[in-house]
Amino acid sequence: MEKLYLINEAAKLAETTAETLRYYDRLNLVKSIKGKNGYRYYKEEQILILINIKKLQLLGFSLNEIREILFTEDLKDLNKYLDLAIKKCDEEIKRLKDTKKIILRAKSQYQKESKNYDNIGLIEYNDRYVLLSQYLKEDELTSLYNYQKNFKDEINSDISNYEFIDQAGIYLNKTKKSMFIECIKYNTNNSQVNHLKKGNYLVLSANKEDKEKAINNLKNLYYQKHHKEPKEIIILIKVTGILSWKYQIEILDE
Repeated sequence: MEKLYLINEAAKLAETTAETLRYYDRLNLVKSIKGKNGYRYYKEEQILILINIKKLQLLGFSLNEIREILFTEDLKDLNKYLDLAIKKCDEEIKRLKDTKKIILRAKSQYQKESKNYDNIGLIEYNDRYVLLSQYLKEDELTSLYNYQKNFKDEINSDISNYEFIDQAGIYLNKTKKSMFIECIKYNTNNSQVNHLKKGNYLVLSANKEDKEKAINNLKNLYYQKHHKEPKEIIILIKVTGILSWKYQIEILDE
């Protein structure tokens, strides 16, 4: 006799919920078997279908598309959906690889920073590129909230030429003050993209209340070492909570 599973058992095996199974039942996507006792039951093959539905949903297929994939008898249509599934898999793999690169880069940087975050120290950076905002000048909450969207809105139609990492800051020199976002992909023809040179940077952390004092302390140290004013000051914004952040002030030690 074929083994049947109660709805809660089937949901557990398919790693979903009983309510989801009831929803699929109403859609005639996966119909349960009604027992004489009124309970819903499922066959093993239906549980496999449920598992595949979840996998296809993770790839971005709608339930209507999934219905066609599962029940089509047209091999051409099936191949079309399988090719689409492969494409979606490749896109997801690329997205995860890109995300991993960003996480590894951030981890490496934070490990460097943690060694000297509370005192003046040195951090070695590779070349960095930042997109300067044309409109955002101050690190206000309205500027920081969803700041990536603000920068994407500025470049608008050129968005495909950019890829940002989760690092915002303020760029200062004698004539300019602007918020920025760091890029790992950018349009080389955009004059708002600024190159932060490779090298050792003097760094000092600060809270919002003592940011200006910390900037002056770092400028004074630079002046004592090099007998000139720094060409530019980088202020990285380090979010520490929903409504709080710290700063890492940086000057290239050259």
